Amino acid sequence: MGTYATIRGCLDLPDEAISRVLDLIYAETPALAVHYGISPDYVDHCNEGWVLQNGAPWSPFLFYGAWVRVQALPFIRAQCDAIARVGIEGEEGWVDYPKGLMVVDVEGISATWELQDGGLVERERPGASSVKGI
Repeated sequence: MGTYATIRGCLDLPDEAISRVLDLIYAETPALAVHYGISPDYVDHCNEGWVLQNGAPWSPFLFYGAWVRVQALPFIRAQCDAIARVGIEGEEGWVDYPKGLMVVDVEGISATWELQDGGLVERERPGASSVKGI
């Protein structure tokens, strides 16, 4: 049956990034799955965890929540890393990136993936072991 992980989190997206982020998830990152040894059917399962909440007057939020096989963690981390790099340039030259937090738990081993400033930072959760290398 295998070992499963829970991944859950919320990302705050710039309005102009929505279509680019959805393209990454549903059109571009499935090609990454081959690199990570994930079948197309399992990519569909992983992608079912993404849910976009978008409506005035608030910012769009992209939520994720799913139980996945641990073998899929590098694939989903790669999706989050690609999303983190979607920068939208403002009128005055600044760049707005998606930001948020994903929490990963695997049998008592926990980490967070923080999307900030155009990158992804993985941190161990206090009192838990690292998920690196899983």
